[in-house]
Amino acid sequence: MIRSHIIIITIFLVFTHSLLFAFGLSANLKVPLKVGAIVYSDEFLPGLEGLKAGLKELKYLNEKSVYFDIRVINGDLSRIESLLEEFYSKGIKVLFVTTTPVAIKVMQLNKKYNFKVIFNEVADPVLSNLANSLETPGKNMTGVSHAAFRMIPKRIQMALEFFYDTKKVYYLKGDLSRKLKIVSDKVDETERLLNIKIERINFGDSEYENFLKKLSMQDNSNSIIILGPDAELVINFNKIRDMSYMYGIPLVAMDSSLVERGATFAYAPNFYDVGKQSSYILDMIFKGADASLIPIQLPDDVGVYINKTALKYIKNRYDLHFLHYARRCFE
Repeated sequence: MIRSHIIIITIFLVFTHSLLFAFGLSANLKVPLKVGAIVYSDEFLPGLEGLKAGLKELKYLNEKSVYFDIRVINGDLSRIESLLEEFYSKGIKVLFVTTTPVAIKVMQLNKKYNFKVIFNEVADPVLSNLANSLETPGKNMTGVSHAAFRMIPKRIQMALEFFYDTKKVYYLKGDLSRKLKIVSDKVDETERLLNIKIERINFGDSEYENFLKKLSMQDNSNSIIILGPDAELVINFNKIRDMSYMYGIPLVAMDSSLVERGATFAYAPNFYDVGKQSSYILDMIFKGADASLIPIQLPDDVGVYINKTALKYIKNRYDLHFLHYARRCFE
């Protein structure tokens, strides 16, 4: 009888030790956390770099391993369906996506895969039908909105204060701005608030070609161009920037990273900082939070950015005081 008890106790101790060993081994193996990233174009990669930097500060990438499968689609939305299929087959459950067009396409396809999605560079997730509300987004998506639509009046106001002799404002629209009524409403609101006429120009069609011809035949010393919050305009930014230099017109961007690349002025957030802000959301998802219930955030950091080199190309006069209190002046 005593011997049988000893045998039972021995078996129990061996089994318990095996479980503890297996648990310790699995903890030490640190299975990597996987994130699939779909980036509209190279211009939006700073957001991903910011996300990684934020994760590093949160002790990921050091104490824990995060594996990123990064795909830059160069504006080709037709690639997204096959990418989702590939990510799903690899066991990836979390996606990081940039721009409104990419986020919309992912949302349309995600019922099949049920990825948890974090977005960046989305101008307005509610008006784009990506979220039910900022507080409770639903649809297994959340992120940091670029707040680009709601900032249109303030951005133009700040630009007019800087370029104080401005008489003519051109607003350049891409594909997204042409589709969403909110953009026209915000531009209308700006006209009323600032008592100025704003001429809308559709990029990439005959209207834009006629616009360029007009610029080539007139004095542009009292004009500015406002870039709409469109991924199409970002991917074509170099061409637009060179045009603004050619005709001596200040180019007002929707993000500070474009000022670094040659736009003249921005009152805006920063792709890198918005990506870094998203790392806290990703941390919550890694810890088991439901993406549908994580409130969408607005940018923590918005400021004035100026490119001093671009100022050399323009004819419009500007307020020198802005150079002293800008968040950053690029050379």
